[in-house]
Amino acid sequence: MPSSIEDVEEAHQQIPHSVWLEGPEYSARQIGVRGIAYETYLTARPTTVPPHVLIFYTSADTPIYRRIRRTEERAQVRTGDVSLHPAATRSRWRWRNPIHVLHVYISPALMRAVAREFYAREPGVLKLKHSLRVEDGALSRLSEELVSELAGEPEPGAGVAVRALGDQLVVHLLRRHVSNQITDTDRVSSLRSFVAAPLGEPLDLDQLAAHIDVGRHHLCRLFRDWYDMSPMEYVREQRLEEARWLLEATDEPIGEIALQVGFSDQSHLTRWFKRHFGQTPGRWRQRRGVAISD
Repeated sequence: MPSSIEDVEEAHQQIPHSVWLEGPEYSARQIGVRGIAYETYLTARPTTVPPHVLIFYTSADTPIYRRIRRTEERAQVRTGDVSLHPAATRSRWRWRNPIHVLHVYISPALMRAVAREFYAREPGVLKLKHSLRVEDGALSRLSEELVSELAGEPEPGAGVAVRALGDQLVVHLLRRHVSNQITDTDRVSSLRSFVAAPLGEPLDLDQLAAHIDVGRHHLCRLFRDWYDMSPMEYVREQRLEEARWLLEATDEPIGEIALQVGFSDQSHLTRWFKRHFGQTPGRWRQRRGVAISD
């Protein structure tokens, strides 16, 4: 049984080819680019390479086969088509006729960094779709711009331009070809940050549900499963914990602390604080050496 190819450079070495365009090596901060002319390849050794790979067919007219697990796909690819291959996917490829391709390598770290800005929050599980052949004019245009920047004598600012084109590629993938599978763990983590940021601001169920794009019923179920309390009970508990910390760490008046953490006034804080901690805020603070009464 043939051994698996697990490195981009090893894949290049094992498959008959020549390089027609040298671009940057991929990293966590930028895409990698390489133009390759492949001969016929029918050996079909398994490959598992770390980055996502976009394959732009710059000159091709051949049936191409890709086997992932027990499923084999076949497509007739021609110049202008694109294959999308997710990172770390064990696969076997073969094709009949010589092809010229532009490979663009995107590290999962780079995709996640761009996605963080794209979604304006921490994304969930990002999955590039398995696509042996797609027709996508925007992707093809961006590949042509990459070739233009990298071919011939380098123009001033070519490196900056390639990084910018890489970000554009990733943004387009996120819009059209990547699923953002947000798990309940991701949702709860996102809500914890959301609740902690503006403790003094009003929050209601609709705001919390909208932040993680779920309905009120799903939101309530999440909090019952994770914390055995309702979402608003969780918000109140976080406010009380912040109030407790401020009472111990500062000498701010209790009325001001109440407003800072989202209670309507000092008596509102006092009522809930005593119910939760068994003492009034003033008594709690006094027992820790700051003699300020309610």
